[in-house]
Amino acid sequence: MSDFLKMLVDADLFMGSIEPVNAGAKGIHPLFFDRAGVLMATVFTEISRANIITPTVKSIVTLKGRFLFRSVPPGYGIVINPGFDIGMEILPEGLSEVVNKYC
Repeated sequence: MSDFLKMLVDADLFMGSIEPVNAGAKGIHPLFFDRAGVLMATVFTEISRANIITPTVKSIVTLKGRFLFRSVPPGYGIVINPGFDIGMEILPEGLSEVVNKYC
């Protein structure tokens, strides 16, 4: 898992924004899913996977994993590749640990 997380923080990831995004990826308003009261931002490992949310979002932004993980506010998590067989969730506590160890 450690090797995977190291790769993930160095990877280009794709996040949908429900509002248009300005140059420099400013103004991202992520698409969130509610997981038992915890808001989870949607993140994809390939741009083609992000296409499943295009009816809902205005922009898809490419971000380095470490920047994306550090940008998620406390109390929020991420869901990677929602809607696909291979994906994962990182709850807020786990996301904080990933940031502290790998970012």
